[in-house]
Amino acid sequence: MEIVVTSTICWCAALAGIAGCACRSESGLLRRPVVVVSDVRVATLVYYEQLLIWPMLQSALSTPGILVAPSNGWWTYGTNIAAIQIAASSAWARLFHLPLVLVSNR
Repeated sequence: MEIVVTSTICWCAALAGIAGCACRSESGLLRRPVVVVSDVRVATLVYYEQLLIWPMLQSALSTPGILVAPSNGWWTYGTNIAAIQIAASSAWARLFHLPLVLVSNR
């Protein structure tokens, strides 16, 4: 299985348990912002990208089947940053009719 990575993080490391996992980076402003896993097109909005318009619009143009929104919330204790990221990601998923997977290390 080949996983095409277009985000700044190599998702192959996160999916290392998949047999035969191969990772190929395609980072760039106008590249496809999806990861293909088992024939499912996965759009990822990493950290602050959840709050920006361009990454989601670019992802939506690639017709993803699911939206994954990981966040690193351990440093946001006592603030509403994590709640804002969840609200933004949920709104994007509703707007584009996508299932949403939220991942956080709070």
